[in-house]
Amino acid sequence: IMFTSALLVSFAVNSIVLNPLDKLLSIVKEVASRIFVSVEDLSRATGAEKKNNGRDVIDEDSDREEGNEAKTLERVLKKLEKLSEVTAKKTPAEEALALHQEIRDLLADYSPPVAPPIDSEAVARAMLRQQLDEAQHDADLDDHIHAIFDESGIPWDSFPTWGFDVTTMSGAQRETIAACLIKLYKMPEVAKPELNTMSSFDPQTSPSQQQQQQSQLDSASVEPAEDMSPTMPNCAKRASLSTRRRSNVGRRKSGEFFAEDWNAMLMEFISAISAGYADAHLVPYHNFVHALDVAVTLHHTLGRVNAVMFLKREERLGLIAAALAHDIAHTGSTNDFLIHTGDEVARVYNDRSPLEAMHCARLFEIITKPGTAIFGHTSSALYRAVRHVCVEAILHTDNQFHFNIVRELQTLYDMKHDVCDAMMGPEGSEDESEAPEPGIEFVELVAKPENVKLMLKVLLRFADQSNSMKSFAQSQLWATRMFEELLLQGDRERELGIPVHFSHDREKLNLPLAQVQILELCVAPFAVAASFLMPGLVMPLNCLRDNAMQWVEHWDEESSPDQAEIEKVSERIAKIRRER
Repeated sequence: IMFTSALLVSFAVNSIVLNPLDKLLSIVKEVASRIFVSVEDLSRATGAEKKNNGRDVIDEDSDREEGNEAKTLERVLKKLEKLSEVTAKKTPAEEALALHQEIRDLLADYSPPVAPPIDSEAVARAMLRQQLDEAQHDADLDDHIHAIFDESGIPWDSFPTWGFDVTTMSGAQRETIAACLIKLYKMPEVAKPELNTMSSFDPQTSPSQQQQQQSQLDSASVEPAEDMSPTMPNCAKRASLSTRRRSNVGRRKSGEFFAEDWNAMLMEFISAISAGYADAHLVPYHNFVHALDVAVTLHHTLGRVNAVMFLKREERLGLIAAALAHDIAHTGSTNDFLIHTGDEVARVYNDRSPLEAMHCARLFEIITKPGTAIFGHTSSALYRAVRHVCVEAILHTDNQFHFNIVRELQTLYDMKHDVCDAMMGPEGSEDESEAPEPGIEFVELVAKPENVKLMLKVLLRFADQSNSMKSFAQSQLWATRMFEELLLQGDRERELGIPVHFSHDREKLNLPLAQVQILELCVAPFAVAASFLMPGLVMPLNCLRDNAMQWVEHWDEESSPDQAEIEKVSERIAKIRRER
C-alpha cells in the first residue's frame, strides 16, 4: 500500500509540478538563446559601425553594459536550473519511505526525525478534543485545590491574579502551592489509570496507523544525554533507572498505582526540590521562593497565551516541573565566575551552561528516585517527552541564549505578523483584562515542531524574568535580592583577586540606574518580541514600562543626574510597547 501510494504521489507531483516546470524552463531557455543571439548580433553590428565611422576606440562602457546583461541572463538561467533540481529532488522523508524497514531502523540514529505535515483539520480536531478532555478534569481539580488552599490558609481569590505574591507565604504554604501546581497539570490517568481520557491519536485512525504513530513518537522523542552527577557514576545511575522504570511499568499494568500513592510521592518530590535549594541568607535570589514565583507566574502566563490551544498537557506539565527546579542547587554565582575560577560544576559540565546543566541533572536525580518518581506512572514515550521539555526549557534560561531567542521571536512575527495581529482586534481596542483567543491560523503556526520548541523556551524564560513585570513593590524587592546576590559574588571576586564587575561592586553600584539599564537593554526587547507574537503578554509588558519609569524617578532622586539624560531615557522607555 505504501509503495503504491508513493507511486501515485510521485505521478501526481510529476504531472502537476515537474512537467509544467520543465516546459517553462525549456521556453525560458529558448527565449534566452534568442536574446543571446540578438545581443551578439548587436555587438558585431555596433563594432562594424564604429569601424566604418573611423572610430577605432572601443566604447568600454557600452561593451561592459552589454556583457553585464548577458551575464545577468546567464545567472537567471542557472538559478532556474537549480530551482528545477531542488523541486525534482526527493525529500529525506520520501527517500526513507522507499527503503526497507531494517534500513530505516539502521539510519534512524544518523538523521533527525522528520516532522509530518500540519493538517489544519487534524489540528482543529485535536485542539477541540484536548479542551473537551480537560474541561471536566480541570473543574474537579479546581475544587480540590480550592479546598487545599482553604485548609492551608492560602488566599484562593488572589491566586488567579498576575500579582500573586509568594514571598508572603510560609514555607509549608509554598510547598503546598508547588504541589498544587503540579496537580493542575498532572495527567488524568494518575488518579484513575483505567479512565484515561487523554489520547495522542486521532479517533478516526486505524489501530495499525495508531501503532505506526506511536512508533514514530518513540523514535522522534530524542532524549538528551544521561544526567551526570559527581556523586553517582552514570553506569550505576542508568542501571538503577532501568530497574525502577521496569518496576513502575509492572505496577502500571497491574493497576497498583493509585492516587494516594501518587499524592504522597508528590509531596516527597516537592520537599526534595525545596531542600535542594540553598537558604535565602546564603543565596538571596536563586532560592526556592524565586523558583515558586516563576512557577506560579508560568501558570498565569500559560493562561494568558491560551497555551491549552497549542501545547499538550504533558508539555505544560514539563514546563511547571522545570520552573520549580530551574535553579535548584544554585550556588549564587554566575556561570562566568564558575568557569573562571575552575569550579567543579564547570569542570563536570565542560563549561557549557554549567549551572543550567546541573539544575537539569539534580531535577532528574530526584525524579528517578523511587520515593519521588512522580512520572513513574507514565509511558516511556510520555516520560521522554516531559524530560525533553524540562531539559530544553531549563538549558535556555542561560542568559547567553537571550538575544538569540529574541531574534527567533522577531523573525517568526515578521513572517506571520498578520496571524498574530488578528488576535488584537481593532487598533487601540486592546483589552488587558482577558487573554486574546487564538485563531486556528495561530494554532497551526505554533503547532509546528520548531515553533513548539521555541514556545517552550520562551514561556519559561518569560516567567523567569517576570519579577520586573509585577507591581513596583514586588519588582523592587526582587531587584534588591538579585543585586545583593551579585554583590556577594563581588566580595568573593575581590577576595580571590580577580576583576570585580561594576554591577558586583558595592562601592560603584547604582541600583536604580543598573535596573533601568537591565530593563531597557535586556528585558524589554524580549518582552516586546514575546508580546508581538503572543498578544496576551501585553499587560505584563505595560507593567514593565511603568516599573522602568519608576526606577528612573528613583535614579533621579538618589543621584541627581543631568536632566537631559533623564529625558532621553524616559523617552526611550515610553516607547516600550507593542505597536503595529
